Amino acid sequence: MLTKREQYGLTFSKWVEPTNQKIYNLCRRDEVGIYSHLTFIDYLNVGELNAIIEEITNAQNGQLYDSLPSSDSYENISLELIFPNVIIEEVLTVSMEDFKELLLEWIDFINIQPSQTSSNLIV
Repeated sequence: MLTKREQYGLTFSKWVEPTNQKIYNLCRRDEVGIYSHLTFIDYLNVGELNAIIEEITNAQNGQLYDSLPSSDSYENISLELIFPNVIIEEVLTVSMEDFKELLLEWIDFINIQPSQTSSNLIV
């Protein structure tokens, strides 16, 4: 079974700044296309990711939820929750379940510490 990352053709990687060893988590898509709109998740911190997951969970459970979650991190990205879907940039519609799973995969990835290699890019 494919992960959501694989299903949407996304690549998660870590880039380590050579001078100060700062770690950057990157979400990219090699092929430009509609699913490229999903790469904005690398702008989000764990708190923002969890807030979106919480709103999706509320929607899935029939509870009140914020249909227009926002944050300074993605203020230029249009994100709308309309049960049972998430609409990104008014052009990409994915199911809430898929988007939630993708966000959980991203959280798991960003929590992994990079291994020491000779390369600055760690996939």
